[in-house]
Amino acid sequence: MGRNPPAGDPATLTLLLFQVPMGWAMRLATAALLLVLVAVVTGDENKNDLCAHTALLDEDAVLCQGLEVFYPELGSIGCMIVPDCNDYRQKITSWKEPIVKFPQAVDGATYVLVMVDPDAPSRAEPRQRFWRHWLVTDIKGTDLKKGKIKGQELSEEDGLLLRQEVHQYRLKRKQDNASTHWPIKAWEPRQHLRPSSQLRVFPLRPPSPHRHPHQYVYFLNEDTEAYQAPSPPAHSGFHRYQFFIYLQEGKVISLLPKENKTRGSWKMDRFLNRFHLSEPEASTQFMTQNYQDSPTLQAPRGGASEPKHKRKWR
Repeated sequence: MGRNPPAGDPATLTLLLFQVPMGWAMRLATAALLLVLVAVVTGDENKNDLCAHTALLDEDAVLCQGLEVFYPELGSIGCMIVPDCNDYRQKITSWKEPIVKFPQAVDGATYVLVMVDPDAPSRAEPRQRFWRHWLVTDIKGTDLKKGKIKGQELSEEDGLLLRQEVHQYRLKRKQDNASTHWPIKAWEPRQHLRPSSQLRVFPLRPPSPHRHPHQYVYFLNEDTEAYQAPSPPAHSGFHRYQFFIYLQEGKVISLLPKENKTRGSWKMDRFLNRFHLSEPEASTQFMTQNYQDSPTLQAPRGGASEPKHKRKWR
């Protein structure tokens, strides 16, 4: 009889259980079975590794202080890289705003939430730093503790509260003796529009069966909700999406007209200085890349790019 097997992994245990006299046929069959088991276990481990949350490197993890961010299916994503599995990197581009929770919020206080991308259009060449994804003021501490972001959401429309609506922009283009085809796929990314399925093209007059109409009006449906989901451009590498919580202290906060024109190249430092929001109460960040890019689980390296103010952590 074989000796008592030690506690260990299933493969080791199986080998010891079969340490008894047997014919060559039985030995070969056992070896083949073990190879299949090892292959299955290895495949499952690789799949789990691909879907595991990978932590940010220390130089980026410094920003993760006291703030919690939750997305559907992913759960807590603070200080992590969005895994390349289950289409998470694609899904996060269409999910609604995440749950943001600050457990140390003071009940009687009000707060400001800022979400930015410092790596626009890429971390190597951040010419449009900071890209403003979400700006909410007048958040009550009691709500922030529970992850309920209830306040005024500021965006491009005069810095006022924007509700869920669609703004319609009209662009005229003269086409003489040409077809109705327009290279929208090439134009769309430069305008930071949502997928082209949301773009509709209407002729100025009904097309004739004998000739093409000479002029068209293009209606571009732009989603102007205050929250803009992460959508890193293709081939731009990993982007950091940073969240900051500031104590508002009764200040009335709004965007300047020039800040309303675009989300990109936002002078976040100037905005913070204008309202004396010098020290974040909490912050965190996560990383993701375009879902069509080559998958990688290796965290990119780079310098810090948070606003240049003195930070105070509680």
